[in-house]
Amino acid sequence: MSALVTVPKARLLEPNAALLPLLQEILRHCERRNIRYDRPLVNFVMNLLSLDPKFELFMETLSADRRNHDDFVEACCGLLADDRSPALIALRMQVYFLDNFFDKDEIVEKHARNLQAKTFPLTKEIVDNDVITKDEQDDIFDKVILDIVMTMGLGNPECKDVLAETMRALNSVMSRSDKAKFVTLDRKDRLMALKDIREIVAGIRIFNKHSGNTANGMADLPKILDQSHESTKSILQITLCEIMDKVNLLTSALNAAIAYDLRNQSIITLLPENITSDDFETIKDLLIMYRQHEVYTRKLIDELAAIKLAIDSCKLEYEAKLLRIHEAVQYRTAIPTDRVFPKFSELTRVWLQFQNFIFLLSEMNQMSNMLTSLTERCASFDDLAYRLLGESQIQTDVDRLNKVKGKRLALTEPKNCEIVPFEENME
Repeated sequence: MSALVTVPKARLLEPNAALLPLLQEILRHCERRNIRYDRPLVNFVMNLLSLDPKFELFMETLSADRRNHDDFVEACCGLLADDRSPALIALRMQVYFLDNFFDKDEIVEKHARNLQAKTFPLTKEIVDNDVITKDEQDDIFDKVILDIVMTMGLGNPECKDVLAETMRALNSVMSRSDKAKFVTLDRKDRLMALKDIREIVAGIRIFNKHSGNTANGMADLPKILDQSHESTKSILQITLCEIMDKVNLLTSALNAAIAYDLRNQSIITLLPENITSDDFETIKDLLIMYRQHEVYTRKLIDELAAIKLAIDSCKLEYEAKLLRIHEAVQYRTAIPTDRVFPKFSELTRVWLQFQNFIFLLSEMNQMSNMLTSLTERCASFDDLAYRLLGESQIQTDVDRLNKVKGKRLALTEPKNCEIVPFEENME
């Protein structure tokens, strides 16, 4: 996923060093005219418009023609000025998508960093504090219990039942002598031991929940994931349907105004009396904006399908690991810890993957909501589109494709036509 956005992001969202003098001028103009802006959007607009050859902004020898500079600055400010125009909103969507379309691993790492930041003071107390008395040892392990609940997502850390159940799980794997040995470890070894304790204790609580034993405050993550996936899928599909209603209206309206001039063999635009050429351009900008929203929404739907496959695979792994633990403990009163503890740790790692999927789905919903909120900023032009449509019927993409199904292009000079794959270095 990240490969899709890394190159454009670096090229379009970052300020171009050659354009820095013009950037400062654009920012001054925006402030003077009370134009609201954010720097990534200004960089994006600048970098895009600088590609237009009419401004003659040759990066190697940035044109010395002051008139070109003024025209360029005015074009950038003019585009940034109308906050509700479909053209600017389309660019805002591009900036947002380029900057936020996520790498799955990056989202997981971001959550891990946030969680670590929240639990760091608690973890520091556990591994740094010297312990001498029994009361100090008990205090340390109260903090260990809190750390396990928070880090592993085992329930509300303020719930006494959750803490008590986690303590029972801890006591089943650590004797008093084990606890005494833990607090004598140096900082590095104590931190490593704490990580192992987290996984084993969490695995025991997960297994107990699956076995029907007490599991106060523990969420049923597989069930929550299924519900979250269905909810996200439904929202994205509804969003896509709403987008396509707009796309079909706008495309049909534009098609109604376009005709082919047989005499001059050219495409012409036939506008009703109550529609201006500026209105026509606005409809085109709207269509571009909604088509872009469509592309992004379809991309999110594709990503959701990939996540669903990963969730299903993770659920199978989860059930298999639970089964192996059941087989290991069935009909046995004593089991070597070196045989069963690793199984609990493995179960916990799958449980943490479930949590990661929940964060991914949450991030996906946030992206979808943000894209929709951007399009909702745009002024409504439905009345304009219907006036342009006139008596014509609204058609879908499928309707339009069916009209040309089976037809082929007749090239006047087919021998001079060559189709080649696109490459970045093409001129």
